[in-house]
Amino acid sequence: MCYLERRGVIPIYKGRGIMTATVRTSSRNWLVLPVMLAIVSCESGPVSAPSTQRLVDLFDQDKTQVVGTPAIHTDPRAAWRFTDVSDTASFLGWTADSGVTDLHIAEGALTGVTTSARPILHVEWEGSADPDDHLRSVEVDLRINSGANFEVELRDADDLLENLQTEEWSLSTPVVSGGESRTYSISNNSDINASDVRHVFIRPTDEIGAEFAITAVRLLFEREYLAETATGIGWQGLAEIYHESLVAKAPETINILLMLPERPWLDLSIGTLEEGAVTFEVSVKSVDGKETPILVRTLTTPDRWHAVPLQLDDFAGQVVTVSLSLDSPRQGAIGLWGSPAIRNHGAVPIGQPSGLVSTAAQGVILIMADTIRSDHLSAYGYARETTPVLNRLAAEGSLFRDAISQATWTKVSTPSILTSLYPTSHTVKNVPDRLPSSATTIAEIFREAGYATLSFSSVTFTGQSTNLHQGFEVVHEAGSRMAAKPWKSAREYVDRLVPWLEAHRDVPFFVFLHVFDPHSPFEPRPPYDTMWANPAKREKHLEQLAKVREHIPDPSMRNRGMASREELAAAEVNEDEFISYYRDWYDGSIRGMDAELGRVLEQLDELELADRTLVAFVGDHGEEFLEHGRTWHGHTVYGELTNVPLILRQPGVIPAHWEVDVTVRTIDLMPTILELSGLTVPDAVQGQTLTPLLMGSGSEDAVSSDWVVRPAVAEEHARGGGDKHASFALVLDGWRLVHNTKTPEEVTGLEYELYNHKTDPLSLHDVSDQHAGLVERLAADLNRWEQRAEVARLPSDENISSTLSTDELKRLRSLGYVR
Repeated sequence: MCYLERRGVIPIYKGRGIMTATVRTSSRNWLVLPVMLAIVSCESGPVSAPSTQRLVDLFDQDKTQVVGTPAIHTDPRAAWRFTDVSDTASFLGWTADSGVTDLHIAEGALTGVTTSARPILHVEWEGSADPDDHLRSVEVDLRINSGANFEVELRDADDLLENLQTEEWSLSTPVVSGGESRTYSISNNSDINASDVRHVFIRPTDEIGAEFAITAVRLLFEREYLAETATGIGWQGLAEIYHESLVAKAPETINILLMLPERPWLDLSIGTLEEGAVTFEVSVKSVDGKETPILVRTLTTPDRWHAVPLQLDDFAGQVVTVSLSLDSPRQGAIGLWGSPAIRNHGAVPIGQPSGLVSTAAQGVILIMADTIRSDHLSAYGYARETTPVLNRLAAEGSLFRDAISQATWTKVSTPSILTSLYPTSHTVKNVPDRLPSSATTIAEIFREAGYATLSFSSVTFTGQSTNLHQGFEVVHEAGSRMAAKPWKSAREYVDRLVPWLEAHRDVPFFVFLHVFDPHSPFEPRPPYDTMWANPAKREKHLEQLAKVREHIPDPSMRNRGMASREELAAAEVNEDEFISYYRDWYDGSIRGMDAELGRVLEQLDELELADRTLVAFVGDHGEEFLEHGRTWHGHTVYGELTNVPLILRQPGVIPAHWEVDVTVRTIDLMPTILELSGLTVPDAVQGQTLTPLLMGSGSEDAVSSDWVVRPAVAEEHARGGGDKHASFALVLDGWRLVHNTKTPEEVTGLEYELYNHKTDPLSLHDVSDQHAGLVERLAADLNRWEQRAEVARLPSDENISSTLSTDELKRLRSLGYVR
């Protein structure tokens, strides 16, 4: 037998002198197992190299692969670890300035109870005179039993200690209350340096009567961070663009033995973290010992990735050693080898879909538009021509008229789209939550199949802060955007996507493109800002907005200008006039987004990729414009927030001019894309493939017998603070049942509401009092759904960590999957 083919084991290659296999464990860890052989032979003949070999996967943490490692050591300058305290009367200099009682050391933690919502702990640090050593982050190990936020304030002089109780503090992070200690890292995005810090203040929580326990506090400065950065695998960012990387320190060389495919090239980006010259050298050594340099590039500007694709045709089909070397005048200077992967020109996807098609698409582009209602798209019959490009996409593919999002804000809905799991099961419900590493994302499946994987995240919720970088080789985080009006992200991201597609035009690829344009602030770029909004009325609208803000008590909604009907009335602002202008801007933003997506389709046409690329367009949730008395999203599960667009196009595969009226869910998208790509759909998914609906007439009474009618559920969970509302919506058999599990104290609402989903898609007319029996039946369906979703709940990383080996945990942590 030549190589293993059973599920869970991926053959890498066999050739003279080496055999290597990559095993993907249940925890999404890739373990590379090299075996040195004098001679390898196979009964069935030689085995060619795979189309994609990532050097990150082939790096096995065996230090014999790395030579020239410099000896560098540094001690933390500003760190307080209470686990090291032997004298319980010593608090390492920390004192309770106000709002704290019963401060003491217990079980290796500084413990106390708050007596105000603004408690203050303080320590004086000897400080540093170095003005060039930037504060990278503040890290704290904390356990609290109640409260929502942790804050830090840093001051450099005694005369600046006034007004701590009233001023806004410079660093903060949401925290999770409960019985577990968690590590929080608060990034410093301002210009605070070591010389700016003498006094350190922390507010462990923001609630009266809360118990807290602090195990450790650290101020992490840039030079310490760089010195502590280990050689090997890392999830590394430059200017908020992150790569799966091999991290090295001059004068190290990383040597990796592999077998090259027939038409090989090295897909590679390089970058540095600090000022100073660093030279990157790549060479290839054949089995006869001949070494050939193929790159010598010196970088002097830090915090910037440089793409350096390298052709390896001269070594095609050979077993070689690829050497990645760093050189710098300063020993220990860090160089990053970003997403290094051997790819094969002209490689075809490994999948062979059954049913609709005989060959898999070479590329998949999943476009997720933020805050987009299907009833504001001309592709869905909207009177304004907001989406001429999406009209074309729908005409050349299939449009699903009744797609239901599983949540009504981005933090929660995006994991559902990328994992095909309901929020109850994937467990991401609140701002601090991260997708457990035990989840399997669509990107991980494409990555494992050899696809180049790329993500564009338009808000922190859809990037690494939610653990949604799992499976992506490269992620452009929201903070990487530099253009004017960066919240209108489609233009800048398409600018980056176009050259990437050209570079990867002949290899399998998967792209997740999250565009933010429809989201507030609604005012679009020119010329879309005046396409429907009258420019003569802009100043009046802004005056009204300023007036309304004075009557919005919630700080978050006040900053966003999101008013309720009552708040508009209190401001004596005409609600129809005010909301109409918001809608005009909203529609203009959709049109601006649509134009940028047209450039993606044009690029596919120019590269002759249109027929070989599956394009999926979906919304993560909608937006309310006073349909139920409020603006914004995430606060209900009515139609204006859950009814989203869903369009699929792949010429020759997806039927053209096709419309589906059957109710579907955004969790159905992942299994559909995987099936059309010929890849195995994980057993744990809760969605189902939509391919049966792409046959027959697409109507409810003429779908394939393979389609199973299942309820579409949308979840809204109470998020703490001022938002205590929670509800679920179940859409089934043309009805929408809303179950309100929590309501604000000032609202006396019904536990159950019922709407005719077909005739009342925006959930405006409650008919629950007319259909008591139907409410009871649908409530039972919702209860059964909830029980199944709870059973499928993913284990937390704390629980799964106990089942993994030390090496597995180290690898997952190095890529940021586990903290």
